[in-house]
Amino acid sequence: MMLRRERIGRPGSAVTAVLAGLALVVALGSLFLTVFRDPFGPVTQMNWKPTGTGLEGYDFSTPAGAYKGRLEIEQKHDIRAVMELQRQLEEKELKEKIDTLEVKKEADLQLPGKGEAALNAKDDKDAKKREIKVLFITFLRDGKRQHKVEFMEKHADSGLWKPTYVGQRMVKGVDPKLAEEVQKWELQDDKKSKKDT
Repeated sequence: MMLRRERIGRPGSAVTAVLAGLALVVALGSLFLTVFRDPFGPVTQMNWKPTGTGLEGYDFSTPAGAYKGRLEIEQKHDIRAVMELQRQLEEKELKEKIDTLEVKKEADLQLPGKGEAALNAKDDKDAKKREIKVLFITFLRDGKRQHKVEFMEKHADSGLWKPTYVGQRMVKGVDPKLAEEVQKWELQDDKKSKKDT
């Protein structure tokens, strides 16, 4: 009596394995191209250092070389070089500022719309208002106390706060008392430096 041998597995399992392997190869190829292809060049142009070369590819030993280097960094969008340059030039100053930063006071400011043209619309009750927080801060720079005012605006879509520029004229047009307070706060450094000399 002969036993009939049964096939192990399903008939399409080999095809499935081949297709899965092919999909993996395509995915890895796509990942490779995404990471190493130069986004500003043709499809065949590769960039083997996708975050940039760092400062080693630029000359910062002379003023002219540094100026040209900054332009080249900007042109190449060399993120690594920007980060290295910032770390070398500003790290100590930034650390001192963070370590000694104090927010002495916060004030609310409601500005009508965007830009200087919004000053003319300040009496318009229906105009959309910009929610601004005015931060009166102090910090040390080279061991000397600094007084500064920073303006922060709430991003409408995300609800996150971001730095924004608000001119003295805009503040004065909406809240003259606050404008005077801002000016006095920032002038504190000038008064102290004149007394020191």
